[in-house]
Amino acid sequence: MGQSKPFAVVVEDETAVRDVAVVLFEESEMRVLPCDSAEKAFATLCEHGNETAVLFADVRLAGLMNGIDLAHRVKRMWPHVRIVLTSGYPDNNADLPDGAWIFHIELLGFEPMQQEVVIKADTPAPPWDLKLLPLAESRA
Repeated sequence: MGQSKPFAVVVEDETAVRDVAVVLFEESEMRVLPCDSAEKAFATLCEHGNETAVLFADVRLAGLMNGIDLAHRVKRMWPHVRIVLTSGYPDNNADLPDGAWIFHIELLGFEPMQQEVVIKADTPAPPWDLKLLPLAESRA
């Protein structure tokens, strides 16, 4: 039996943005674990961290932990996990863990079916393709 597909943990408290991210990752070769808080994501990672290739999280989240706190914990406990953070605030100068990437996201439109998500990179593009990232390579 071959190796199963790795997980992408998507953490976003804004339902419309989370749904878009989930669909994008479902189009890749990964299984998706959606979470609406950093605390839920951390619990999910405690169960599936060794099988997780990517953490995709908003910087600002409801709850005690924000996306940056979560990213630092993930980097310490599961250093093979690639980290992509998103923010709706373009001037977010976050204290990111080494190797993490941050993107600015704008949600346009008022009705769910009319929304368009615009992603702007605040840093150069990551040196890996999420669609083609098998778990074994993510640990290299």
